[in-house]
Amino acid sequence: MGCSDRTLANWESGRHLPEIYKSRLNELQKLYSELAESVDPDAIGSWITSPNKDFDGLKPLELIERGETFRIWRMIFLPKPGTGS
Repeated sequence: MGCSDRTLANWESGRHLPEIYKSRLNELQKLYSELAESVDPDAIGSWITSPNKDFDGLKPLELIERGETFRIWRMIFLPKPGTGS
């Protein structure tokens, strides 16, 4: 989510999560839900941490860390050229 370890530890211990991170967490929850519609939810963890040729060899997790989730959304919603779908 792009937050510090301290922020994450504070949140896990029940402290307030700053709005910016709430928004990011909400987006990640939506992304997970959308992915779970297309693939086995148990496979998402390994997919998100594996290099992906569609992302120039980057891991989807790296895109999330960079704030480039739009690339993952685009992959979900736009058909690949030449697939006819």
